[in-house]
Amino acid sequence: PAPPSEPLRSLSADCKGKVLLLQALLSTAGIESVPVLCATGGYQDAPVVPTLLAFDHVVLAIHLPESAAEPGALTGGPGEGWLLFDPTDSLATLGLPPSNLEGSSGLWLGPGGGLFPIHTRRPGCSSIEAALAVELSSSGEAQWTLTATGDSDFRASLTASSLLQEDAGQLRRHFQDLLRPTLPGLAVTAARFEPPDARALRPVRVTLGGSLPAALRPADGTHFMLPFPTTLLGQVLGLPAIIPARPPSQERAPVPWQAEPRYQGTSLCLRAELSLTLPAGWSVVARPELRPIAAPWLTAGMEGASAWRLDAHIARGSFARESTQQRLADLEA
Repeated sequence: PAPPSEPLRSLSADCKGKVLLLQALLSTAGIESVPVLCATGGYQDAPVVPTLLAFDHVVLAIHLPESAAEPGALTGGPGEGWLLFDPTDSLATLGLPPSNLEGSSGLWLGPGGGLFPIHTRRPGCSSIEAALAVELSSSGEAQWTLTATGDSDFRASLTASSLLQEDAGQLRRHFQDLLRPTLPGLAVTAARFEPPDARALRPVRVTLGGSLPAALRPADGTHFMLPFPTTLLGQVLGLPAIIPARPPSQERAPVPWQAEPRYQGTSLCLRAELSLTLPAGWSVVARPELRPIAAPWLTAGMEGASAWRLDAHIARGSFARESTQQRLADLEA
């Protein structure tokens, strides 16, 4: 890799350059740190011997006073108690674990180094929390407020569009353009971006407010459906990209490359909360249902009625090929 001075000169660097630059800056402050090679996904088998072919990323382990108590601290290996941090993530939160490294193999590039399984005090999944509050009027208009925290598609769209430092008007227009193809008529009237808060150990957060004039859909003569909250929460959680549009046929012969084990390369921690305020005399008679799921690849459950919460954890790991159909069925549930 290039020397630490090169990113400062060129104002650009890959993961290696950013890690070495941060390591050099920490060293000048007397803070010890060590690079850790890691794999961000897609590798089925843990490496038996150290080889660069097994890794596609590098992060930094930092030795700080009291760092062993932080959620992002390693719980084993040569860097036990050291804080794992990814300087390539412009919205990373110091103290929280990097996304999607839990359970993967790391290579410690310091004294006593070698291969070790990466485990942090809080598992480093790609975490998304979405909270939606909806107030419905008797005319069918809905006022809503949405808060998305963590690795949501909202965060990714802001980073890709370089809108992190833009004013509220541009943010509002950006999110309205993002959401309207899925929710026609949805108006975004307020938007706020909050960068990570390392002291509070809070990831990046986006808060939106708005309205939907015709939120209700007739079900029969006396009942109405309110579909937009689950659609909006599903988009924030990235469910359209997670759940296949159509499961493979049970009768189809296995494709030759589908050898055991089947690998899930991304670990996701999803939480959605909905609170619903109804007009006087109105009540909820049915709501989305999710049977509790407890499988090696997915744990999920839902609780509540007009105010409900969904929690799901999609695990990273290898699973037997015959589990594919059940995994798809669980995701679609």
